[in-house]
Amino acid sequence: MIAIAPVKPTEAGPEHLVLELWDDRLRSIVESVVLEVTDAAAFEQALGVDLVAMRTDRAVYPLDEEDCALLATLCGARFDTSRGLVSLLAWSPIDGLPYLSHTNRELAMMLAGTKPLAMFYDSVPSDSAWTIPEEVFAPHVASGRFVQRELVWLDERLPPGTSGIRYVFYAVAVEAWRIDAYIALKTAASLSGDGGAALERLEGALLGYAEWQNEAHLAAWRTGRPSKAAGA
Repeated sequence: MIAIAPVKPTEAGPEHLVLELWDDRLRSIVESVVLEVTDAAAFEQALGVDLVAMRTDRAVYPLDEEDCALLATLCGARFDTSRGLVSLLAWSPIDGLPYLSHTNRELAMMLAGTKPLAMFYDSVPSDSAWTIPEEVFAPHVASGRFVQRELVWLDERLPPGTSGIRYVFYAVAVEAWRIDAYIALKTAASLSGDGGAALERLEGALLGYAEWQNEAHLAAWRTGRPSKAAGA
């Protein structure tokens, strides 16, 4: 039998999987569920997935309606899959934080009024239109609700074939000052050559994380566990 693990995110670990339900209109995760696989062979056969690859290669498995219905039956649960993409992936340290990371939840949180600033970045040239979700933010920039800014950061230490890093910022209009503050913070970190805990804390505050959340992030950061992706 496959069961939804009745555990808190902080009690989950590498043996668990995470089911992510997305709202395609917002390009945001709107629900995530931790799953405990109690019969690996049956799970792999039922859904046609490779748990080893999922855990070692961070493979992401998109699930279709039939997969979701089968998973819901096996788990004895119901999932709202009507809003968009449903994906299954291995648990990672970011899932172990005692709060929901803003990554891949940026627009949903900004529209809900719980996030004042979002930042995305990608290499130049980019090989993916998915990394920076400009198309879903565009209507809110056009309406004046959000402000958009971007810059390309040049660095001679970048790998061959990469001319720079493109950063795109979105801020709630009345919080637009956070963009300049973030750019100043990144410039200071680059000039000093040391990000450091103080700069990490300021970055988190500018992005809308609460102080206790910054403390949890710093604790993970000090142990070398990743807690950020290409958006925040």
